[in-house]
Amino acid sequence: MNEYLPSGVLVLGALFSSSYEFPGRYARWTLGFVNPPLRVTGRGRSFGVTALNDRGLVLLTAIQATLATHDHVTTLEYTSDKELKGTVATSTEVFAEEDRSKQPSLFSVVRAIQNLFYHEGEAQVWMRCSALFFVFLSSCCFALLLRAL
Repeated sequence: MNEYLPSGVLVLGALFSSSYEFPGRYARWTLGFVNPPLRVTGRGRSFGVTALNDRGLVLLTAIQATLATHDHVTTLEYTSDKELKGTVATSTEVFAEEDRSKQPSLFSVVRAIQNLFYHEGEAQVWMRCSALFFVFLSSCCFALLLRAL
């Protein structure tokens, strides 16, 4: 990474890599990015989507339109020209284990954003990004849990 970024420069981004390989089933891959257009945050039932640059402003409009009609989103408002904030519904319904991912949660927001940008021709990229996004969110949640203990 040092050859791509000047020394001492701090930028937002991530680099994910898998060196696991199994012929005919798994291949090695690397996926990375710098200067992402958006930041998605959440805590409890509240979430925020922030545009981090001009590319993010364009995407924020599409995300607002998608989340505004989502059944699990109860409130959604622009708090500035660069930020959306909202809340996710609380469910009183009891879900079976195999259906629990269908209950309202912050992952409802994540899935809605992922589905908005899904393209059939890029299914492999979408699946990898989705899996990495889930791993990243899970690791953040795990880190917060450890900090709370």
